[in-house]
Amino acid sequence: MKRFFTLLLASLLYAFVMNAQSVVVVDDDNHYDEFEPVVIALQTAGYTVDSLNLQYMDTLVYSDISNYDMVIWITGDDRVALNLWDTVSEPGTIKFHPALQQYYDNKDGAIWIDGIDFLKALVIHTDGSSADNDTMQSVLPVTFHAGDFVYDVLGIAEWNWDSKSMGDNGVPEADKTDENTITTLNTITWQWSTLWRADGWTPAGGTISLYNMGPSTYQGAGYSMFIKNENNGVKMYVSSLRLGKLGNGSSFDQAMVNSLVADVVADAVGGNSSVETKQVQLRVYPNPASDYVYVNGVDNGDLTISDMSGKVLISSRIAENTAIDISTLSAGVYMLKVKSAEGDYSVKLLVK
Repeated sequence: MKRFFTLLLASLLYAFVMNAQSVVVVDDDNHYDEFEPVVIALQTAGYTVDSLNLQYMDTLVYSDISNYDMVIWITGDDRVALNLWDTVSEPGTIKFHPALQQYYDNKDGAIWIDGIDFLKALVIHTDGSSADNDTMQSVLPVTFHAGDFVYDVLGIAEWNWDSKSMGDNGVPEADKTDENTITTLNTITWQWSTLWRADGWTPAGGTISLYNMGPSTYQGAGYSMFIKNENNGVKMYVSSLRLGKLGNGSSFDQAMVNSLVADVVADAVGGNSSVETKQVQLRVYPNPASDYVYVNGVDNGDLTISDMSGKVLISSRIAENTAIDISTLSAGVYMLKVKSAEGDYSVKLLVK
């Protein structure tokens, strides 16, 4: 009887924590701690949040990020020694850092990349040197096509603008687009009067521009600074906003960061925002289990069960009260994930 109540309590605890979305913030900016305001915003919104500063890590591995519902990768204004890209393991191709690439390939959760120089690291001149701020006017525009990583994954068809480098004095603001139903901020500004080195893009087909360069009198007006793309079943957010430096034109504004981050992350994984989100009471039982596990509370969704290295062992389309055969799994700890219209959820599954 004691064991029965212990298992019942464990199941109830799992059902309770399933709605606590977790986010990891990766700091890939070697000389500014611009990730800290993002961490504060996530904590304020009630998310479980951790941060990883790559400057002080020997290496980032997949298991460091695999269990989070969302990865926010902050590049700030750094393109030197940037860890975001992997152009070495398969010469001639572009991929994310191996840990982030595996996270994307396994559809573990949403990804948000923010910074102003991360595309510059991919532009190489014929003499082998990387693009710098003074040469961008001669480099742009750079066009990407279907089949290109930047087009398919990031949702960028053309890189058109680099503020300040194009002969202007920086972009004064980012203006909310008509197709943006995610956020409440109509205008984004910075702790300076303008933002230098920000990228302006043409979105690929099927993607959404959330914010464009503005105002209308600005030379690069209309180019996107914030794109949302959904490809391969992954919600991808790409912005050139420098989140850690938002402000009122003269000083930093944490409240602006809080509003923007809360709304975007709520769209990505669910949670508190000004846009109403549907709550779901997802229940996974029994846990521990041996032959079958039942998933209740989702009308339609995609389920995966992975080992702790991230290898997907079971995948299935589920409906209400679906029974999943786990008899092929050895005793141990696994990660069960469900992606649905109601939200994305993950829980550790114990197999005995």
